Amino acid sequence: MQQTERARLLARLRTLILATDSQGPYLRFHCVQPQRLHAVPIHQPALILVLQGEKRLYSPADSATEGQLLLLPAGSSLQFENLPQRGAYLALVLGFSQQAVALYRQLQPSLTTNSPPRFLADSTNDLLEALCQFLQRLPSKADDSRWCLLRQVELLSALADADQVQALLSSGSERWRDRVLAQLQLDPARPWKIEQLCQALATSETSLRRNLRDEGTGFRELLDEVRLGQGLMLLQASRLPVGEIAERCGYQSASRFSERFRNRFGMTPAKLRATLPDQQGAAERGEMMESAELTELAE
Repeated sequence: MQQTERARLLARLRTLILATDSQGPYLRFHCVQPQRLHAVPIHQPALILVLQGEKRLYSPADSATEGQLLLLPAGSSLQFENLPQRGAYLALVLGFSQQAVALYRQLQPSLTTNSPPRFLADSTNDLLEALCQFLQRLPSKADDSRWCLLRQVELLSALADADQVQALLSSGSERWRDRVLAQLQLDPARPWKIEQLCQALATSETSLRRNLRDEGTGFRELLDEVRLGQGLMLLQASRLPVGEIAERCGYQSASRFSERFRNRFGMTPAKLRATLPDQQGAAERGEMMESAELTELAE
């Protein structure tokens, strides 16, 4: 009975994700050909739920299949392959805001986060039900920041009930790179100068450069990381032209953006786009899949 309910919830999530565009605090990763990407930055705690296909990880070697979770703390960097099965790969990616994590920590002051930096686990029915409710109401609530904040805290609580939240929130003390990333993410397209960043962080340029150098990074490297991460998200989750995406990410030309993107992730924007499905009729295909699965379960 539990397995039947689990299959029903996974089918429902597939339909909900295919029926609406990615928006607000979640992304839909959907491809019909394999994608292999490296050095993909995780800037905030993130939950990845594989709904169809397989996410194969490299370094460390691991694999998440249908119904499994990958829980990633802020500061992670992934090399992975998205492998379609039954014609497609589909995953929900949900990032947790700093505000949601801070509020959850206030509610759970005894929380310890000594788990390994990556955690692969099976999803529970309670978490799948919470995700269904979240996605069902999101279209009418996406602009309500308070509602989104409280729903994220609820999802963290559902993960805690399954002893899975510790790995997601595990991190060391805040580093300078984290402070810089948080600031740059506010407006990736802005023509950032290090002087503006220092003013926002209330520090001197000499001190900031030294602290970042001690952590093995630099201002320009982090700015590129934020802009290319934004570009990857927009390529996966929208149908905007590459030139417009480049502009939204702060690049003067599509060719410059494409070159940087390939050097970072190992695929050009055009090759990545070629792996994506034709979005026309995606919702109908999702509903047909759910109907077929539920019929099979009933039999």
